[in-house]
Amino acid sequence: MEIIEGIHRIEVPLQFMVMSVYLYLLEGDEGLTLVDCGPNLDVTYDSLSRYLASINRKFSDIHLVVVTHYHADHYGYIGELKRLTNAETAMHRIGAGLAEGYRSNSEEHMDGVVQLATQYGMPGEYTEIIKPLLGILRRIVSPARIDRNLEDEDEISIGSSRYLVIWTPGHSPDHICLYNPEKKVLLSGDHLLQEITPHIGIDALKGINPLKDYLKSLRRIREYDIAVAFPGHGPLIKDPQGRIDEILHHHDERMRLMSEAVTGSPKTAYEVSLNIWGEELPIFEKPLALAETVQHLELLVEEGRLQKILRNSIVYFKK
Repeated sequence: MEIIEGIHRIEVPLQFMVMSVYLYLLEGDEGLTLVDCGPNLDVTYDSLSRYLASINRKFSDIHLVVVTHYHADHYGYIGELKRLTNAETAMHRIGAGLAEGYRSNSEEHMDGVVQLATQYGMPGEYTEIIKPLLGILRRIVSPARIDRNLEDEDEISIGSSRYLVIWTPGHSPDHICLYNPEKKVLLSGDHLLQEITPHIGIDALKGINPLKDYLKSLRRIREYDIAVAFPGHGPLIKDPQGRIDEILHHHDERMRLMSEAVTGSPKTAYEVSLNIWGEELPIFEKPLALAETVQHLELLVEEGRLQKILRNSIVYFKK
């Protein structure tokens, strides 16, 4: 539907993790700009083609595709879109590099993720599901080379409107938001969501702390005059500043709880994740819970509030 003049929101229903991903179609004098692609599934084609027909447009009217980040539910359909539209493609420079990984042999990457999960204390009966889960995500990606590498504070002109590229690493190292200062609108991707907090996991780039980056990016976004945010999942965010404060408070509370969970004998990140989320967490969510726990604990270590020790190749955290 057209949510404000010249900006359309297209729902792509999903059957995994989140219920839907939302794509945004922006009207301009030179054609249409699509923000995010959806996964490489038939439902993406069906949703896009049906919506385009409803506004008397076709795929060839799309001249630019901007991807907020390289995750499969946002980037996955880009190869098919390139074939259908011949549009220019754009995403952050880091994402363009990470997306090339979809073309390469993924065994080394998946083995690395399993090794990290093991190092942080996850038992083998759970680490063995990680590679199949990652394999499913790779199968919903049709990759394409990116035509335009975006950088922080680049501008994208769409008709008479200009959108500022804001690099917001955290949920992924390449994540960007698009900000229109005239309309006070933020296309927030997965950086800012109304009903859930964005997943902050073990990152594809070594040597950075995604949670630290995410909190810094949130505080940066708070400095902009935003009337409404259009996210990649869930409802529109009508009080972006209030939602930012809620998420910051959520992570402060999560850090407190995890610090308390380490009281007494040293604990692995997996043990702490069970303390926070419980033993009954569905099996496919256990790696996500572990990844979130790792980031909070590692930040507590960086801040000097916890210590990290290594025993028999397993990482433990202690006061």
